[in-house]
Amino acid sequence: MITTVKYTYENAQVIKHVVYNVAKNYSKMVNVIYEEACKFIDERWVYMTKKVVYDNEIVGCIPNTEYYNCSVGNFDIAEANFAGLKWDYFTLGELKKAFDKNVNFPFYNDANGYRYFYYNKNKSIYRTWTYVDNNGDYAHWSNCDDSTEFGKTCNVPIARLSNKDSKMLSKEQVFLLWLRYGLVPELSHYSEEYEKILAFYRYYPITFVGGKFILDTDKLYNDVIQDIRILNNFPDILRQCFEESDRAYLECDKERIDLNTYDEKILTDPNRGHWEIRFEPGEHCKYKFDRDTPMVYRNPIKDVKDGGVVGIDFGTKSTIVVYQDDSTDIIPMRVGTGNLKATVKESQFENPTVMEFVNIDKFLYDYKEQIGRPKTKWDDITISHTAFNSLLNSNSEQYSAYFNDLKQWCGNKDKRIRLRDKSDKIVDLPTFMELGEDDFNPIEIYAYYLGLYINNMNNGIYLEYLLSFPVTYEKNIRDKVIKSFTKGLKQSLPNEILSDEECMDKFNVSVGLSEPAGYALSALKEYGLEPDGGKHIFYGVFDFGGGTTDFDFGIYREATRKIDKARHHYAIEHFGAQGDRYLGGENLLELLAFEVFKRNEAILREKNISFILPPECKKFIGSEALLSESQEARRNTRNLMERLRPLWERHENYEEVYNKGIVNINLYNNIGDMVTGVELIIDREYIEKVLTDRIERGVKNFCEALKTAFENARFKELESSIDKINIFLSGNSSKSIIVKELFAQHIENDVELKESDKEVEIFPPLGTEEAAQKMEEHNLDYDQGNMKRPTGKTGVAFGIIMGRKSGKINIINHNNEVTGETKFRYYVGDVDRKNNFEPMLSPYSNYEDWIKFIDASEKVFEMYYTTTPEASTNTLKIAETTKLRVRLENEYDDDNIDVYVRPISPSAIEYMVASVEGTVLTTLEAPKQIQLT
Repeated sequence: MITTVKYTYENAQVIKHVVYNVAKNYSKMVNVIYEEACKFIDERWVYMTKKVVYDNEIVGCIPNTEYYNCSVGNFDIAEANFAGLKWDYFTLGELKKAFDKNVNFPFYNDANGYRYFYYNKNKSIYRTWTYVDNNGDYAHWSNCDDSTEFGKTCNVPIARLSNKDSKMLSKEQVFLLWLRYGLVPELSHYSEEYEKILAFYRYYPITFVGGKFILDTDKLYNDVIQDIRILNNFPDILRQCFEESDRAYLECDKERIDLNTYDEKILTDPNRGHWEIRFEPGEHCKYKFDRDTPMVYRNPIKDVKDGGVVGIDFGTKSTIVVYQDDSTDIIPMRVGTGNLKATVKESQFENPTVMEFVNIDKFLYDYKEQIGRPKTKWDDITISHTAFNSLLNSNSEQYSAYFNDLKQWCGNKDKRIRLRDKSDKIVDLPTFMELGEDDFNPIEIYAYYLGLYINNMNNGIYLEYLLSFPVTYEKNIRDKVIKSFTKGLKQSLPNEILSDEECMDKFNVSVGLSEPAGYALSALKEYGLEPDGGKHIFYGVFDFGGGTTDFDFGIYREATRKIDKARHHYAIEHFGAQGDRYLGGENLLELLAFEVFKRNEAILREKNISFILPPECKKFIGSEALLSESQEARRNTRNLMERLRPLWERHENYEEVYNKGIVNINLYNNIGDMVTGVELIIDREYIEKVLTDRIERGVKNFCEALKTAFENARFKELESSIDKINIFLSGNSSKSIIVKELFAQHIENDVELKESDKEVEIFPPLGTEEAAQKMEEHNLDYDQGNMKRPTGKTGVAFGIIMGRKSGKINIINHNNEVTGETKFRYYVGDVDRKNNFEPMLSPYSNYEDWIKFIDASEKVFEMYYTTTPEASTNTLKIAETTKLRVRLENEYDDDNIDVYVRPISPSAIEYMVASVEGTVLTTLEAPKQIQLT
């Protein structure tokens, strides 16, 4: 509570809160009262608390004679200052309007219909006839037409609020006059509020703009800055404003990210304090608000975690955040969950990588208004669990208000996005790499929100961040993601941090380990695999995520002075990174949805329903009327994906859902109308075969990549010290029983692996029952319910921190060039006689090395490409690749003139026409670039 409001000031920011809240509450109160006042004005006669009666027709008041005695028989007005108003005689026109026989007025009518007026407190009456003096200056009330009959008149005065014989005014004009003269309707439900408004109105008039009353906030703020004691005139409003100001401080992060309200003690506890009770540079005031207990400002610099580091696994389906403070413990952080008081669940650490756009313009206005913790609103943009739940409950018209392809958009150089927020603003996003410095950047905004969840008055401030990336991300993509995250995370920090040179020297957002390498570190530790002396640990990671599957291989060994630094205890050398570009849990669901829709094309044609064409799927005869990229098509695919999820994820009793062979689902036709209860035929056995076949391709590709890794020079060098091949299954999708069975089958049947003298052991995803059993087999302690231990999903983020540069493990990445660029990630070649793919360029090809591709005897030639490791076996069907038709400037009838190709970046090649003499190439057609997709 406030005891007094005086007189020295410690913090200009509080004034801003107070003035803002005064203006907001005052304007709100005025408009509520105005709406009620309009009802009174419509009734014409209004009894006021000042003991007068207002007449809307004459825009003036007459005294309420229950409290007033009119003079009689002369022209003197009694009590000339009654009720604080200025009184005068009626004009004839005013008198006729006031006492028109055809309208009621709030006095007295007798049985004969005569109007009577109580002219004193004793209720003496006069009939309401008019009398005009000889000069016509005044009108009086009399008992008859001629006052001389009785020799006296009743002098009833008028207090005009406008001019003589005023025309009727608008309601807002009347209301302002009431405020000016302090008039409050007797029957108002808001009498108390009226009095507060009247007190304020004496100092600060209001204006009527756009159908509402508003307060001149700038004038109030400037006056208060000069002398805060002005607010002493309004103790009731100030008290309310104080309460709202306190609430604004306590709910500052609830408003930003729907975080729990801070407890009230944070404002007054000298050992705690609030970051935002701060002085704004350049604003000065010599007064303060005197409270029972002073508010306590806390400099956020005191909350910087000096030893703190945050690991972020920015995933396709979900994002994981972990942190480490001043101990070796790595702890997952709940992000996107505002209610931190709720029981902790493992699912809260897997935060959906989704954004919901409600009002982009309003968000950006707030976001750019202030550097450092701007006052953005959760109501304008949401992320994570809130956004995902809203997405599931949205209709087709709102589908473009959600962005759940953030990571795919970053990694796909051809992916453009059209967003339409729930306020109907359309934003066309170019490809991520084409995004300009000042363009709307969802990655920056997503990072800002992550930063707000990480850096707040519950957690403290973190200045060091490590991000993981897929093994296939090119350096320029990684760099741009880092830059976007840097901007967003900075914006989540308080100004005190941003303006402190020492803090900003420590602030850093950098590339951590690749996702499979990060998981490998967690798995090696959790499964108790440690190199011992001359024995090295070889591993492979099958990172089966939501969007892609990454493969990586490595050797874990003790550090040596020859290669490593003295600070290092261990080293990991990883190499052979490849992957299956479209093998991901969400992509599998898209594939299954496509197959179900395709098998139900008849009913979809009948009901004018469309769906999307997922990657790797092919058009079919008649598909042009069914395939689309519209909101409705994407919403339909998403709806069916969610209905098929229990089959893919093997939910309990999932078979019962599909055994009938029919699923009822709500879909949207092409004009946006919902079609309820569409019956789709689902052949569970066929769908499970599609699922198994596609996963099997991924397992087969992994095995091919594994055998290729055996040819790596570093593996060859250390092979004699390696006894076993350890395969770690990573990512939520690896929990599928199908993955486990297919790995067992391929490891068993692969001739090359069987003939190897090395044992192969498959390790299930961490955090599963199978992982616990495996640990028991290795005599390791494992608490399956301990959320501080990594899982198949959180293991990447744990590993990022374990592999930090300041740690004891030296990470040597043979997958990247010296420049930091990833290696070429495609197989490029031709078709052989058996209609199989014949590779000429591979992920092991060197940049800048020209390879002869084909003779130049024709202007047009064709080449094929893929990212599938199976391409290295010469058994991949050419139909499983992408074809390119390339045109030369000329054709050459010369056996020494050929087309040459070479990789120049992870996803681009060049071709040229050249002649050769010995080892010297002479260019005939200059190199031209081809971007592979």
